[in-house]
This record gives sequence, C-alpha cells and structure tokens, in this order.
Amino acid sequence: TAMTLTNLFSVSSFGEFEFWFAGIKVAAIVVFLVIGLAYVFGLWPNKSMDFSNLTAHGGFLPYGILGITAAVVTVIFSMTSAEVATIAAAESKDPERAVAKAANSVIARIATFYIGSIFLLVVILPWNDTTVAASPFVAAFTQMGIPYADDLMNAVVLTAVLSCLNSGTYTASRMLFVLAARREAPLQLVSVTKRGVPAVA
Repeated sequence: TAMTLTNLFSVSSFGEFEFWFAGIKVAAIVVFLVIGLAYVFGLWPNKSMDFSNLTAHGGFLPYGILGITAAVVTVIFSMTSAEVATIAAAESKDPERAVAKAANSVIARIATFYIGSIFLLVVILPWNDTTVAASPFVAAFTQMGIPYADDLMNAVVLTAVLSCLNSGTYTASRMLFVLAARREAPLQLVSVTKRGVPAVA
C-alpha cells in the first residue's frame, strides 16, 4: 500500500524512495567488496592471501563451459531492471542525455558490483559449499567471522524487495499508459492527475 501511494503521489516521490532503496543496496555491496578484498588479499586478521578456491574442488569450470551457458539464464533474469532507467528518463527534463548517462552507468555498475562481488564470492567460498545455496553473501560474511551477518543481509534483501515493488509499480503503470495512448489498452488508462501521474494505470 505504501509503495502504491508513493507512486500515486508524484514521479519525484518514486525517485526519492528508489534513491534511498538503491543507496542501501549499493552500500551493502560496497561494504562487501571492501571487506571481501581485504579478506582475499590477506589483510584480514589471521588470514593469508588465498585464491585456491578458483582451482580447487574439481578445478576451474568443473562441469565445463556448459556451466556458464546455464548460468547466463539466471544472469539475464537478474539484469531485467536496467530498462527502468530508460522508462523513467522519459519523464526527465533532458531524456536523451539521461538515457545515455543511465546506459553508460549500467555497464560500469555491472562490471563493479555484479562481476566484482561474484568473483569475491567464488574466491572466498568453495563453489560446492552447501551454505551458498541459501544466501551466498551471508555464507561469505559468516566465513569471514562477521557477527549478525544473516540479520544484516535480510534487512538489505527486504530493502531490495521493496525497491523491486516500487520500480515494478512505476514501470507497469507507464507501460499501460503507453499501450492506452496507442489504443492497445482501455483509453481510461491515459488519464493523468494534476501532478502528471497516470493514476488509473
């Protein structure tokens, strides 16, 4: 209900909530990257530099190259929120510049946050560790001896879920609005409030 009301109020309120939701997620990943790098490179108490998990437990790519192709499906599913930037840019002051900036930043973010964190997870934990299936970040923090890792990550996950709900409501309403404008959905969905929000959609 709160996320729906946020989206009904104005575009800026959606953006404000999404800014803080994203900030919490990014902060959590940055903390993991910093701590993970310290752990991997032996800057952690009672820990030496160790990259053995990359080649141990059956070697690198124990199931061959097909393992990568199977993982690509999950990766693509995980990256489906990138289009939100282009949809939101349509309601900005300079859409062309905003879309270009957002698209370029997405590439950098994937390289830093996604590939970086996955690399650290694979180095810190054996790929066949059973705890990875539940939550790889909790398993990694637990391996490093950080207390209350599960509670902290659950809070971040809850924030991520709220962010998905917030952006999902926003994008779905805008898509319905566009479909109605093209006469591919009921015309009532085209109506907007004084704040420019497609409330019916």
